[in-house]
Amino acid sequence: MNSEYGRGFYRALFDTSFSEFIIPKIVSMLYIIGMIMSGISALALVIFAFTQSIWGGFLALLFSPIYFLISVIVIRFYFEIIVILFKIYYEIKESNALKS
Repeated sequence: MNSEYGRGFYRALFDTSFSEFIIPKIVSMLYIIGMIMSGISALALVIFAFTQSIWGGFLALLFSPIYFLISVIVIRFYFEIIVILFKIYYEIKESNALKS
């Protein structure tokens, strides 16, 4: 993370007028955290299933990659919606500034 990015993040974090947003700055980090949590939950699913029965564990081994992919797709979908909404906001703001 470069120092300019860090200053912009902290300035936006403590901006009481909410003129700058921090979510677009941290969305990639949140996505990585979401992928890690999806992987951990898929692994926990397999471990829990093996503690219950050997066949349940094998089924979990079979279906946990599918669970992981679906959960990452859902997380990505929600973060893309958030980014799109912010991009729409910035485009409207820029368009209004050009009209003035």
